[in-house]
Amino acid sequence: MNTTADSATESDGGGPRPTIKLNVWFGSSNHEVHLPAQSTFGDVKNLLVNKTGLEPEQQRLFFRGIEKGDNQHLHLEGVKDKSKIFLLEGTASKERKAEETRKQNEMSKAFEAITGVRAEVDKLSNRVTAIEVAMNAGNKASGKSFLC
Repeated sequence: MNTTADSATESDGGGPRPTIKLNVWFGSSNHEVHLPAQSTFGDVKNLLVNKTGLEPEQQRLFFRGIEKGDNQHLHLEGVKDKSKIFLLEGTASKERKAEETRKQNEMSKAFEAITGVRAEVDKLSNRVTAIEVAMNAGNKASGKSFLC
C-alpha cells in the first residue's frame, strides 16, 4: 500500500488519495502512522504490528470511545488528519501472556531446584572421592566419614 498522496490512487482510477497522520495511543506510548484516509481500521492494525509487537487479532482499536471493526473505513467513521485512536490489547492476548509468564516462573523454580540438587550431589561426590583417596593411601575410614 502506498502512503504518499501523490502516488496513491483510488481503486476506481480516480485522483490522488489524501494521506492522513494518526496518533495511536497504546498505554503510555504514542505511535504515529501515515496512511490514506480511505483505509480501514484493519489497515491501521497491520501498520501497528511492528510498532507494538501485537498481531492484528490481538489489537482492539477505539475511536471516540467506540471499538471499531477491521472493515470499517477511517474516513466514513469521521477519522481525519491528526485524529487520536486508542489501542488496547485483547483479553485473550493478555491471558496468553499471563500463562506464558506462569510457565516461565515454573521453569525457573524447577531449574533452581535442579541446581540445588546438583550442588548437593557435587558435595557428596567430593566427600566420596576424599574417602576413596584416604582409603587407597592405607588410611582407615571411620563411620563418621560416611555420615552426611
